[in-house]
Amino acid sequence: MLWDISGAQDAVYILNLVVRAVHVVITLCELKKEINKPSSNLNKQRILLYYQEKFYWMHDIGNPSSGESKKTATMTFRIDENVLNVLRTESDRGQITLNSLVNQLLKRYVDWDMFEPKVGMIPIAKPIVVELFKKMSKEEITNMAVNIGKDVVHDIALFMKNRMDLESFLSWFETRMASSLTETNHTLQDGYQVYVLKHELGENWSLYHKIILELMFNEIFNMKVDITISSTTIRFKYRS
Repeated sequence: MLWDISGAQDAVYILNLVVRAVHVVITLCELKKEINKPSSNLNKQRILLYYQEKFYWMHDIGNPSSGESKKTATMTFRIDENVLNVLRTESDRGQITLNSLVNQLLKRYVDWDMFEPKVGMIPIAKPIVVELFKKMSKEEITNMAVNIGKDVVHDIALFMKNRMDLESFLSWFETRMASSLTETNHTLQDGYQVYVLKHELGENWSLYHKIILELMFNEIFNMKVDITISSTTIRFKYRS
């Protein structure tokens, strides 16, 4: 077959394809040899997961037609063996590939963890949060949200996202809720964007975030928002 190479970029692309094709052949041979070992002590599911990782990097080859897909890059790291064993155990337990688990952990770091010390956030155990909010009156919760909470939330979200609009704020808010072990469900219903947050932190915690959200929508985004709360849920919706 003749290749029409119009420039260095095409040559690099073709070379990349050839290298990856060779890698596929080698990896398939390794996989066949491992699985057919009669004395292998390794679980076959783990073997398959391991080789699935080796194929994962071939998923995105940089096809110019995939304009909307996320760009990926390949990089090799040296990881402590004990750490790697823990990660593999977690990926097996969660029934996801090791590649997916590591990407989740790295994304959490760049989206949230790396900012925590910079903005003065500290982790607090759930029972302590529940007890602190339980001991406060509704008036104290309201005053804290209005006088302190809204400005703090605004400034932290702006710092972490580098901009302040509805999309970036809600992206930050979902990450914030995930870091608080709060489940978030986002759907589109009859022209409304609907968020339902499920938690175990009590009604006062719901009230505090209800007030924060109302202030952000009304004062920052000039939008109406409908919010209902209970001791375990926060539900808010706005017209999209």
